[in-house]
Amino acid sequence: MDASERLGYLEQEYNRKKRLLDEEVGSQREFQQIASDYHSIRSKTAGLKSKLELLGLNPKEARQGNVKSSVPVRAPLAGYIHTIEVNTGGYVSPGQLLFEIVDNNRIFVNLLVFEKDLLKVHEDQTVYFRYSNQTDDQFYKARIFAVGKAFEQEPKAVRVHAELTEQGPNLLPGMYVEGRIVTDSTEVLALPQDAVVSDGGTSYIFVVEEQEDGHITAEQVSESNEHDHGIRFRAVEVTTGTEDDGHIEIKLLENLPENAEVVTKGAFFVLSEMKKGEGGHHH
Repeated sequence: MDASERLGYLEQEYNRKKRLLDEEVGSQREFQQIASDYHSIRSKTAGLKSKLELLGLNPKEARQGNVKSSVPVRAPLAGYIHTIEVNTGGYVSPGQLLFEIVDNNRIFVNLLVFEKDLLKVHEDQTVYFRYSNQTDDQFYKARIFAVGKAFEQEPKAVRVHAELTEQGPNLLPGMYVEGRIVTDSTEVLALPQDAVVSDGGTSYIFVVEEQEDGHITAEQVSESNEHDHGIRFRAVEVTTGTEDDGHIEIKLLENLPENAEVVTKGAFFVLSEMKKGEGGHHH
């Protein structure tokens, strides 16, 4: 209040002395003295105003004589209290930690990338991640915004930071996740791994040749033979490639019709039934 009142007085004096000096009837020395006092109190008032604002108090109310006996301690961000380091009624010193607050609206994924893979990783790549304790196979998306510039020693890896573009339920800071960074993207023919079987070093898939009474299910394949359902299968030799997330790339060695039906689960049982037929049983 004192600084504000003095600022108002000196501002008027400053303007008056300046006007007299412009009209060449004032003293240069007096004007310089009042100008120095005016600029000094203006800086002091601005500093006090900033302090009041940092404390969460209204400088306008302070100028009007509204003096408060207590000051609220304002959190620097909205969030949830994680830890409490003080007790009610206790004394605290400047710089002492009072509370730790976490903002779950801005959670980042921190991944460790080993040295051999580091050259494949850069900013703006997509990351698919899932919780380590997740019961399903659902993946969520994130985007890399920073790649560390130094190695962690245990283990020797570089930290990669990704911001979430898709957040799953119940995701909390400190949880472990498993992440997959997309370094390249190529469209290939792929089937579930259960659709491909290996026999004598050769990989096969099975295509439906005949179907008389409805589509056969995976459970039917695993429990019965193809003759029971009027279905015949033909083994088609393939070569395999990349495996990822329960699927495997296949490369056809012969052309198949676009509407060909392929056994996607239970291919091992189909192979077993075929081997039985080769042993003397007709199906």
